[in-house]
Amino acid sequence: EPERRRWVTADAAPRPPRRRVSRDKWLSRRGRVGLSAGRTRRRSGGDRVGRRAQPSTGVPNPLYCSTVRTARRLFAAALVAAVTMLWIGASARQPAPAQRRPNIVFVLADDLGVNDLGVYGRKEHRTPNLDRLAAQGLRFTTAYVASPICSPSRAAIMTGRFPARLHLTTFIPGRPDAASQKLLHPPMRQQLPLEEKTLAEHLRGAGYATAMIGKRHVGHAGLSPREQGFDVFHAGQATTAPSDVEGGKGEYDLTREAERFIDANRDRPFFLYVAPNNPHIPFRSARPELIASNRSAFEPAYAATVQTPDDSVGRLLAHLDKAGLRDRTIVIFTSDNGGL
Repeated sequence: EPERRRWVTADAAPRPPRRRVSRDKWLSRRGRVGLSAGRTRRRSGGDRVGRRAQPSTGVPNPLYCSTVRTARRLFAAALVAAVTMLWIGASARQPAPAQRRPNIVFVLADDLGVNDLGVYGRKEHRTPNLDRLAAQGLRFTTAYVASPICSPSRAAIMTGRFPARLHLTTFIPGRPDAASQKLLHPPMRQQLPLEEKTLAEHLRGAGYATAMIGKRHVGHAGLSPREQGFDVFHAGQATTAPSDVEGGKGEYDLTREAERFIDANRDRPFFLYVAPNNPHIPFRSARPELIASNRSAFEPAYAATVQTPDDSVGRLLAHLDKAGLRDRTIVIFTSDNGGL
């Protein structure tokens, strides 16, 4: 007998070969009616068309096509899917025309809590620009970062890899083991490994101008972002004296540098990574008048430190509008690891 599917149980012999019967006779035995508009119908007590009844051994038979037309449809669908995937793969390998590539502005706040913005229910915090950005775009309300600590979270964002694979599992430079610990710290690198390919390196290879403005915290003085894909790097200062032109975290200096980078690269696609130091502690360096204007907040100094990066984002969005780049730019705002 030609090779056929046979079902055998531990306590039963192989079934004898089946006799060939016509399709109509086989359907009448099972109480079936047939196909209608691609769906199955059945009489009372009958099984669906397109599924074999269970044999006496109790082992279910696999699904199979009951008509040649259905088989052809499945084959055509599989062929279309395969061709589509091949086309997508080929398109991904071919660089898109420069004028069609969107600019990317990625803003990464420092220790901003999930409920610190007005759009997420914080009524006493003034964040109109971020609230408007959320209303005009998409909110990812169940998004998570890779770590609740600064350095590993930022390293994962830059590489798309888990912190454990990077051997960056706590903040750089970390701290020594203490008697109070339940477990010892694992061995940790003191920088993002050079062999890891970053998001900036991928984008620069695709023709993007790249810049990192602000806090990095994934390396040391001898290893700068320029070695890992960024054409421009401006760290700024984590804490500054507040004035008429500056906040308490150097946020407006970073904003001015970001605006200069946009102006210098307005005719080519760019990736702008802005990482303000807000609202990381110490946050009592905010402008005194801004703290006073937030006196009704739960923590006025913290509310002031949240308000200034919102103002910075508003300035960046206005600058993109002025340059005529808003419709060609993807703007992403998130936080590295949530509030302290």
